[in-house]
Amino acid sequence: MTLDQTISGLIYLIAVFILFWLGKVVYGITNPRINLRDELVKKDNLAMALAVIGYYFGLIIALGGVLSSESAGLFIDLFEIFFYGIISIVLMNFSIKINDKIILSKFDNIKEIIDDQNAGTGVVEAANHIAVGMIIAGAMSGDTAVGQLRSILDFGTSRADCRGHCLRQNSAVRFARGNRKR
Repeated sequence: MTLDQTISGLIYLIAVFILFWLGKVVYGITNPRINLRDELVKKDNLAMALAVIGYYFGLIIALGGVLSSESAGLFIDLFEIFFYGIISIVLMNFSIKINDKIILSKFDNIKEIIDDQNAGTGVVEAANHIAVGMIIAGAMSGDTAVGQLRSILDFGTSRADCRGHCLRQNSAVRFARGNRKR
């Protein structure tokens, strides 16, 4: 490894750290009811810890998808890292709203995680974040812009299909909605 490659690698690492920090800030802005310091340090809220760890892990996976393409030169790579990284952050936070309003519309996830400290809801949130991170990573590692656009559009349809599958196949969801029969 040459000095040039080492310096480029450090620059990429700093870019990803900046995007990760930006993702953390956006998470705080889009979830104003959540005070992470209080929930994690003062209240020792396991459910919140699980949800946040899932978000961070999903964000890392999504940013890994951004980094997975071949290098086109330092400046072009940095532009693509920040452009697709910001798109990844927006999609990650948009998926939180989809999860809350559409997929788990009968539950108040914030109440379950903050007030009730329901670790099960924290695991569901974490799994959602990780799954979305994997979908975004797959979309961002596409070969062409058309392939990436198609993958991003598939992102929305896969979220809606997940809700339908949960309503049809999950007996706990059917029970919660009052549909006890199969």
